[in-house]
Amino acid sequence: MLDGRYISSKALVDGIFRDYGFNSTDIDIDAVLEHIYDAMLLIGVPTAFHDEVDTVTIADYRGDLPCGLIDISPGGIRLHNTYTPLIYSSDRYYSVTDPPETVGNQLDVNSPYYADYSDMPSILGQDAYQQYYTYYLNDGYIFTNFEDGYVDIAYKAFPIDGDGWPKIPDNVRYIKGVKSYVAERIGFKLWFTGQIPDKVYAKLDADRNWGIASANGAGRIPSVDQMEGYKNQWLTLIPDLTQHAYAFRYLNRRQRIRTHNS
Repeated sequence: MLDGRYISSKALVDGIFRDYGFNSTDIDIDAVLEHIYDAMLLIGVPTAFHDEVDTVTIADYRGDLPCGLIDISPGGIRLHNTYTPLIYSSDRYYSVTDPPETVGNQLDVNSPYYADYSDMPSILGQDAYQQYYTYYLNDGYIFTNFEDGYVDIAYKAFPIDGDGWPKIPDNVRYIKGVKSYVAERIGFKLWFTGQIPDKVYAKLDADRNWGIASANGAGRIPSVDQMEGYKNQWLTLIPDLTQHAYAFRYLNRRQRIRTHNS
C-alpha cells in the first residue's frame, strides 16, 4: 500500500545512471521528465496523485477546468452554494433553461416515461430536483445546464515539487517501477539507433513490464482501515442507491437498520 509519503522524482536520475550505466549523453533530462509523467499514468494508481479541490466560475454555461486535472473524484463536482453533486449529462441540450410548458410543448399522456411534468427532471421552481443539475466535459471546459454560478471540483492532480518535477510515492516497488520505465525508454532509443544489442534491450523491456505491474500492485493493496470500509460497503441488507447525492460521503459507514419505532 501507499502511505502518503512522497519523494522528488529528480532523485531517480542519479539512480538510473548508477544502476544502468548510461552515459550523460544518452539522457535527455526533458525526455526523462516526460517519461516519469508517462510512467505514473501507466501505473494508474489513484493514491499516487494529490487530491485537489478548486472552485470554478460558470459563465454562459461553461467554465475552465483546473490545470493539472487527471481524473475527477466520484461525486466530485457539486454546486458551490448547496453542495449538491451534479450528474453527468447524457445529452448536449444543456442551455435549455425554461420548463417544457413555457416553450409550447404539450403533455403526451401516452408517454411511457412521465405521468406528468412533475416527474420530469427540473432545475426550476420550489419543487425542483437538485440532483438533476448536470455537467459534461469537453475541450478543457466543464459545461453545465445552468447559465451562471460556481461549482466545486474535487480531482486528482500530479504532485509537483518546487522545481517542477513530479513527486512519486516513497515506496520501493513504485520507485523501481518508474525507474524501469524510464530506463526502457532511454534504452529503446539506443537500441533503435543500433547502439545497444537486442538482448540488452530485451532485458530492459522485461524489467519495465515487471516494474510497472509491481508498482500497480503495490499501490492497490488496501490497508486494514480501507478493507473495513470495503466490508461496510458489501455487507448491507438494503442497498443505498442515493450515495451520489452525498458525494459518497457515507459509503464506508456501517449500515444501521431500525426494526421498531421506539
